[in-house]
Amino acid sequence: INEKKIHIILILDLLKKIFSLIILVLLFPIYLSFLLYLKKKKLTLISINTWQIGALIQQLDSIIKNNKNKKFFLICPDYLIEFKSFPEIYRKKNLKYSKSSILYFFVYPLLVFKEFSTDAYEFEVLNKNSKFNKVHAQKNYNYNYKNLFKKLNFNINSNQSRLVTIHIKDEFFIKGSSTRISNYKSYMKTIRWLIKNNYKVVRFVHPKSIRDIFKHKNYHELTTLNESEKIRQFYLIKKSKLFICTQSGPASYNFVLNTTFLQVNSYPINVSFVTKSKDYLIYKSIKKNGKYVSLKDMIKKNLHLYFNPLKKEHHGYILKNNSSQEIYEATRDVLSKNKSYYFSNYLKGLNIEIPARYTLSKIPKKFYEKISKIN
Repeated sequence: INEKKIHIILILDLLKKIFSLIILVLLFPIYLSFLLYLKKKKLTLISINTWQIGALIQQLDSIIKNNKNKKFFLICPDYLIEFKSFPEIYRKKNLKYSKSSILYFFVYPLLVFKEFSTDAYEFEVLNKNSKFNKVHAQKNYNYNYKNLFKKLNFNINSNQSRLVTIHIKDEFFIKGSSTRISNYKSYMKTIRWLIKNNYKVVRFVHPKSIRDIFKHKNYHELTTLNESEKIRQFYLIKKSKLFICTQSGPASYNFVLNTTFLQVNSYPINVSFVTKSKDYLIYKSIKKNGKYVSLKDMIKKNLHLYFNPLKKEHHGYILKNNSSQEIYEATRDVLSKNKSYYFSNYLKGLNIEIPARYTLSKIPKKFYEKISKIN
């Protein structure tokens, strides 16, 4: 984001706060009564990003898991939430969920101020002191999937023990550049290997994706546009033997599902977005003058948090995606149950202090051998 856009965002944020404060003052008696009601019912308002599926899941799940003895109140109309049914997997003792537009516009001024609501900044990916991996190292929440899966409206007749699902955030997903995108071509070797070894592969796509990248009866492409398709995606990932993803929307299902995740092209790497001991990651590397930059040097220059080739301090550096060979080797290592290494132990061995040191996820054998030579 350039400086002009930052200034516009700051001005809009200030105007939003001024407007909200005026409303709270003018309607003080009414808002006071509402706050007393929340206190009596022991409810805490949540202020989160609901219009992006990854942020919705990450923020809501982190807040609830970090405060399992509290009950939160999420107020969000259907037209402002990306996955309407998702909040229903939480227990009623932890989450009250309202879709009322009238109630949303009434409480909006309260959501603007941290004094009246809870946000998820302490779990953010780019927060240097993020509690994200600490919170998600505790896998002790009992989700209620029944509310979600009773809405399924498609036939389930595949051999799910051999199902591998894939999501690629490709360059056609957004306008402009992004450090989180991947090219579908780097997955082709992996898909061929999976099909050859009798796996059924489902790739989740969006309308602008390049389609039909592989022709085989056991390769399928599914969209995730409407609510029914999102529930279908959630279900198929849950039933998969492996979900291969990048650090984007569906990767957040890692926190609420027991499926093995392999996250490739991981970036940024301040936290590990895959969190379980059965999960794996391989991350993007940075080169300068044709040589790999060590992880320790990346962190010294904050290159583990963000990369912008237009910034003066980043001139000469190149952010490199994982190669086709690296993605293939990682997939093979995971499904073959080859030796792996805890990412947290790797960081500790390098004396690297970032929030990811609390993750339970692992690094596949071949990728570990490569980065060990660099670091």
